[in-house]
Amino acid sequence: MKTKTAYHHVLIEKQEHSFYQLIKNSFDIIVMLDETGNQFFVNESCKNILGYEPEELINIDVIGTMIHPDDRDMVRSAFQDVINGNAHGDIQYRHQHKNGGWIYLEAVGNDLLTEPSIQAVVLNVRDVTQRIKAEKKLKENQNHLQALNASKDKLLSIIAHDLRTPLSAIIGLSELLPDLLKDGEIHKAENFTSIIHQSTLQMSELLDNLLMWARNQSGRIDYTPNEFIINELVEKSISHEMESAHQKSINISYPSSEVIFMNGDENMLGTVMRNLISNAIKFTPEGGEIVITSILKNQEVMVTVSDNGTGIPKNKIHTLFQIEHSKSINGTNGEKGSGLGLLLCKDFIQNHGGKIWAKNNSKKGATFYFTVPKN
Repeated sequence: MKTKTAYHHVLIEKQEHSFYQLIKNSFDIIVMLDETGNQFFVNESCKNILGYEPEELINIDVIGTMIHPDDRDMVRSAFQDVINGNAHGDIQYRHQHKNGGWIYLEAVGNDLLTEPSIQAVVLNVRDVTQRIKAEKKLKENQNHLQALNASKDKLLSIIAHDLRTPLSAIIGLSELLPDLLKDGEIHKAENFTSIIHQSTLQMSELLDNLLMWARNQSGRIDYTPNEFIINELVEKSISHEMESAHQKSINISYPSSEVIFMNGDENMLGTVMRNLISNAIKFTPEGGEIVITSILKNQEVMVTVSDNGTGIPKNKIHTLFQIEHSKSINGTNGEKGSGLGLLLCKDFIQNHGGKIWAKNNSKKGATFYFTVPKN
């Protein structure tokens, strides 16, 4: 009988040792807490996951000291649910790593406070950082795919409508021209050629923006910085758009200011300037005015293009640079557009690490702003 009892004790000790080793070497963190949330046991897995020795996590208010501030209320609520028997936790939260970073953990628990041999809330805690990162990456990829789909739909819309409209005008009017010339209707023929010319310029500008934007989206436009004077770039851009301004008797002024040397992609910023000036001309009535400024502030170059035109509808001002909301709006003389120019401006300014936005003026018209680092 004595031998049997001794054997029984050895068996129990062996089982206890096995259970201890099982808990000690568990892949997950095993935590035991009292009813106040004070931890009095943590297995050694905490070293691999959190960088702490078990004794560093014992007899502390872990929720108040090591859980991310934004997650504390959620964790406290979940802990109370476990004690009340309403749930098993099953939450994800951020726990501070010993190196100062944050680890995503997932915890499930049981209330065993009334179990005489345990008397604790027992939690099984798993590191889900990599899973959370993978889920975030998947979400980013989904958003990127949605953006690509929106871009594809926009491109198809432009090709189907915005290119077809000026092309139809060119084809139709050019077919009528020979008959007008035969009949000696020179004045009417001149009007037709003027419309054909404008439609051709419109198509050319649209195609340039379309091809450039598509190349930028596919990563085939390199950011190539060089040193240049922003004042000279603005003046060249004004000169490029001066013919369109003259046709509507619009005055473009660029008050003299300090000469600003900067380092950036001159071609990209030239495209931005031309699009903003062209856009201002489009929405400014005949006899109107456009004022352009450039200043240097806190090592950033700020350029503004302000007009006294029709302004921007309030419901569109916050969606001007979003492709899914991009829509052609006719100018004051019925000028057509695709909205693609502003998207191109946004992309090119972001390539410089800058910002672009627009505001309606207090009295009339609108102002477009962009800032880019000087270097």
